Amino acid sequence: MDWPDYFPENCPPQNARRDNFKVYRLVDNDPPCQNDFVPNKLLYPHIKYTGETLCLACGISVDKTLDGIKRTRKRFRALRNKKIAVGTIKPNEGFILETGGGTHVTWWVQTKTPHVSFKVVNEDAE
Repeated sequence: MDWPDYFPENCPPQNARRDNFKVYRLVDNDPPCQNDFVPNKLLYPHIKYTGETLCLACGISVDKTLDGIKRTRKRFRALRNKKIAVGTIKPNEGFILETGGGTHVTWWVQTKTPHVSFKVVNEDAE
């Protein structure tokens, strides 16, 4: 699968990798759907991303830990009502790279159905 036209040259970065990787994602829907996996570049086309920020905006944000995704949700008012979903990214579904420090990961999606392995977490049971 080729990358979309809006991806800049050299994106994903060379140090990104294919991996089996369990991650958490903030979503609006239960069960998660394709609309929960849209990159910021498409969600906010009016923003002029440049340099490394443009490449990051072409990927989607996920987190390696439940605590990490909870911190992100708490930090940003616009995310506070979102649900947390957990899933496993498989090597054929794109590239991943730890970005931004901490437990944050950027996923450059290479599947038309990124949502299929994700399920909303029952936070009361965690």
